This record gives sequence, structure tokens and C-alpha cells, in this order.
Amino acid sequence: MYGQLDTAFYLPPIPEWLDQNQEITLSTPFPDAEVVVFNSDSTYFQTVNLLQGVPQTLTLSSQITNLWSTYGAISLPKAHQPMNRTALFVRSNRDIMVTQRVNHVFNQDLVTGKGTRALGTAFLAGNQTKIVAANPAPEAAMGFISVVATEPNTTVVITLPPGILNTAGANQMTFSLQAWQSYTTTIAENFQFAGASIVADKPIAVTTGGNHYKQNSGAPSQDGGFDQLVPEDLLGSEYMIARGIAPTGLDYLVVIPTVDSTEIKINGVVQGYWNRASPATITFAGNQANVGDLAQLEASAPVYCFHITTGSNQFQPELGMSLVPPIGCTGSRAVYA
Repeated sequence: MYGQLDTAFYLPPIPEWLDQNQEITLSTPFPDAEVVVFNSDSTYFQTVNLLQGVPQTLTLSSQITNLWSTYGAISLPKAHQPMNRTALFVRSNRDIMVTQRVNHVFNQDLVTGKGTRALGTAFLAGNQTKIVAANPAPEAAMGFISVVATEPNTTVVITLPPGILNTAGANQMTFSLQAWQSYTTTIAENFQFAGASIVADKPIAVTTGGNHYKQNSGAPSQDGGFDQLVPEDLLGSEYMIARGIAPTGLDYLVVIPTVDSTEIKINGVVQGYWNRASPATITFAGNQANVGDLAQLEASAPVYCFHITTGSNQFQPELGMSLVPPIGCTGSRAVYA
């Protein structure tokens, strides 16, 4: 979407499995762009001459000494502490699109970089809600909230929903970051943290979700589902969503209000009233045969809207999650694939 075209991008690290690669794909619909991709101390620094309409992909596959992960990622033992070198940043002399891809044989997902629209000081975390604990995997399945700072001496407070603890046993985390430092907190896969609050005194970027979730239909399949957030002040109150091809009960929306007593309608029918940070799970009717069915979501105040679905028509699919953009314009009136 055109709202994701920009000249600057901020990519918090994503929890990484063993033998996992990160891929950064760059593209532009405009005349040629000069792009640099780098981390906090430029131990990773790549220059790309990007041609109009010709995407280029950078692969990060080397495990970095003392990080135990590739750049753009974080190893689970490195959670709950300020980190240098893990986040990635992109600069360009023309508007470009950036996607960050987790590439693993058992676990793949995409994050669409939101550019400078990702920066803000108040966010509510997104997460799947129809999830359960799974049998142990080679590495733990985790929910996560990952942030990166853009200015020195940034204070960040992450507050999980009541009764929810991270894997270090804390419900609330307060920490200070320097410019370009990141911090990732992880949450057990069966703990539901949608609506967690992330507040900072200076602009940060945030990515939330899960690295290897099991959906609750009884199927053994697991997959990642996460996305980069936009701050609360860029949210809307009207969204249009097309159903995916998940089976009955597994194609759904997670809607998170920013104001108490928010009324939510789907196709003009009131679904109920929810308070700030209380996630509403709204399930699409039908099954795989209903792919493309439209739902118009209207809320009485700004909300986050996340769509959980799949691109597979298996009976028991793996599910992903994406942040849905609101109906409305943030400065442009063109769309590019």
C-alpha cells in the first residue's frame, strides 16, 4: 500500500529459530533509488542501487558472534535486555517499499515495513487469540513484543494484560534505550497478550505477535504470525476486510479499542461494546468456499484491526496475522503491488 512507501524504515528484531534466515526485500515504483540497509554500529551495512520495478532481496544467514542470531533477529536467550546491533534500518533517496521475511523450513512470515508511520509513543499490541500450548519444538514457540528506539535516553514501559507474565516473570517492564537499541520481551505461547500497552517518551517502532503458534482446532500445525504496528494516533474507525481461505472458525479479526465502551459493527450489525485494550475476537462466517467475502468494520472510536487467516485450503491450516490499514488516506492516493 502506498502508505508503506517511505524513505526511512525501522525494523525491530524478530525472535529467531536455529538455522533461520532473514530476508529484506526492497522495491520501488519510482525511478531508480539509492538505498542503504544497516544496523546500529554499521557492522552490517549494505548499499543497493534499486531499479524501478525490479525488487532486490538481501539475505542475512550468518550467525553473529555474541548475538547467537542473524542481524535483524534476536535469539530467545537474549530477550528482556537492551540490545545493540540486532535491529535493522533502511534509508533511501526515493520512496521505496520494504518487507522483512523470516525464512525457515518450519516457520515463515512477512513483516511489511511501515516507514516513518511506524514511529510513535503509544501502541497496543496485536496477537492471535485462538491459540493453545503445543508439544515442545526444537526451539520454544513464543509470543513477543519487540521495540527499537530512535533517540537517546528513551524510556519505554510495556504493560501486559492483568495476570499475564512474560518469560522472566514480569507483568510490567520499564527500561531505557539509546538510539538504535532494541528490546524484546517474550511471552509463553498460551498466554494471551493482545492489548498490551507499549508507551515511550520518545518515538519508537514496535513489532508484535508470535513466532510459532498452534491454533486451537486440534491440528498439530504451527506457524508465525506478527506484524509491525502503527501508533494509536494513526488508527481509524472503519476497515474493509476480505475473508481468507481458512476453515470454519479460523478466519477471524482481533479488534482492539483505544477508548472505553467502543461500539463495534460488522456490516452494520452491532457486535457489542468493548473497553480500551480489551480485544474483540470476531470470526468470519463460512469456510474455504467463502474466500473473498467482505466485512465492513465500523467502530465508534479508533481501533486496531488484525486479520488472522491463511493462504492454504488445508482442513487444519497454519495461520498468519497482519495489521489491517483503515479506510482513509495518510497522504497518498495510489496503490502498488
